[in-house]
Amino acid sequence: KDLFGVTSVRDQKLLELEELNSSMMSMYVSSFQLHATLDLAEVLRVIEEILVNFIGARSYALLLQDDDGETFRVAAARGLDGRLPSAGIRPRGVLAEALGSLTAYVHTSSRSAREGILAAVPLAMGKSCVGAVLVFSLLSQKERFVRNDVELFSLLGGHAASAVVSAKLYMKAVRKVKTLQGMLSLLEEP
Repeated sequence: KDLFGVTSVRDQKLLELEELNSSMMSMYVSSFQLHATLDLAEVLRVIEEILVNFIGARSYALLLQDDDGETFRVAAARGLDGRLPSAGIRPRGVLAEALGSLTAYVHTSSRSAREGILAAVPLAMGKSCVGAVLVFSLLSQKERFVRNDVELFSLLGGHAASAVVSAKLYMKAVRKVKTLQGMLSLLEEP
């Protein structure tokens, strides 16, 4: 700081880098937790934990794509107060734009957010989208999203998608194994 208490540009950049490094380390730990389980309920719980503890989301919805490939359902939510139906959600507006471009929309300005959505983050692997995260409000200690949050959302979108897909594939494989075991046991009975 100089005589007037102003931090130099170099010090500000260093502080920003330290904050980004801390956020990335936190996200690394979180992504490890995401990929440490093949239970979909646990994956969703970890995503919620990331939204609250690292992103600072107070009200949010975690949407998963339905089997029809066109609609979404709320898989986890907090503080929605009837803002979204639980199923049959057809993307429009900010959500449709984010899903269509497979790019996160993150509101970082102090002006009002479009459609009351502070963030719309596609859960995508390559060109395949399996869901989305919508953030509607932040915890009281967080004023607005900053650049580091955009990076966290980007990481979250990819890692969460991978974890959701893995958990769903595992559940499908377990069901098939149980079906085959049942069929084999019928064949083995005298």
